[in-house]
Amino acid sequence: VGGAVAFQVQRQVRERLRQRSRLTRDDLPCLDLLSTALQDHLHIEVCKPQVSGYPLFLLVRHEDPKCFAKACTAAMHFINPRSGDDLFVSGVGAVGAYIVISGKIRYEVQAFDLSEDSWAGGQGPLSPGTWLAVGALWCHWMHVGDAKADGDCQVLEISGEALADAMTSRPGVSDFVAAYGRAFHKRLVA
Repeated sequence: VGGAVAFQVQRQVRERLRQRSRLTRDDLPCLDLLSTALQDHLHIEVCKPQVSGYPLFLLVRHEDPKCFAKACTAAMHFINPRSGDDLFVSGVGAVGAYIVISGKIRYEVQAFDLSEDSWAGGQGPLSPGTWLAVGALWCHWMHVGDAKADGDCQVLEISGEALADAMTSRPGVSDFVAAYGRAFHKRLVA
């Protein structure tokens, strides 16, 4: 490894060791003493307020609590990017959506040309409650911008594939979830 890279690695390690980091589930081995059912219930309770602002999740939660629970446990995971970490980068296929829970994410749209329209790009800090890459839940999605932690953050990551599996596994819910996905995609490409 070259000297410049080694210096950057050492500097970042020193900075991060000085910072207090957010507790994660892995930092709490006492949770392993709980039954799997109680661990799942706790995870659902923590996810519920984060996603209940999205109309489809609110509807599923009320119409089929078991489906909502499966979506939370199978598709939703908390991640803790640290200052300077990439959440995602432009030009890469998305695997899911993200909700900023705490801290700030800086998002910068990369310039691109789409037929005659051209985006010059834009940027800004995204505050708690902001959703990113929601389209990845309903279609193949390519990131057109870079999202980077602007300080330590907590983000809820929602896997598109795991969410689809959870939502389509329940007969009462799968029809309106599929209709919602088709309507979302239709509006996206219109």
